[in-house]
Amino acid sequence: RSAWTPSFWVYMAVSSFILVPIVEELFFRSYMLGRFRMHFSAGGAVLLSAAVFWVSHGQYLKLDPVLAANSALVFASAAFMA
Repeated sequence: RSAWTPSFWVYMAVSSFILVPIVEELFFRSYMLGRFRMHFSAGGAVLLSAAVFWVSHGQYLKLDPVLAANSALVFASAAFMA
């Protein structure tokens, strides 16, 4: 366990708010969408990549009404971004 020093918070901010979103965008939008586009129509590739993104964020896959609404928004925003 490490102390919650300012350097710890900088590390968490950079990794959580900069590094992870960039890697996700590169993987889901560049690589995965391009590969799905080779085998499916444009709309099918978008929906399939959005579904994989949605499932990869499995913390939203619960039977709670608020989380279900959040889950629908995750899927819709992933499809919109693609």
